Amino acid sequence: MIASDGTTWRFDCGAENANAAAALAPALKEQGWTFCGDLAGRSAWGKGAMTIFIEEGAAGGLPTLRQIPERAAPCP
Repeated sequence: MIASDGTTWRFDCGAENANAAAALAPALKEQGWTFCGDLAGRSAWGKGAMTIFIEEGAAGGLPTLRQIPERAAPCP
């Protein structure tokens, strides 16, 4: 379950980057985020006390990135 508090962004990685999580992974790693795994179709990343989830958009929709102020499963 994702906490109700937090921030959600919708973004466009461009047509050549259909997989948003893969497109963002190098930048997230460079900034010190740790990949925690995939959970229910979302890519989870943790850093300190924060967790972000990247979810691909539905057909024709934009992907979302949700940041929550806690370590959530699957991040240890």
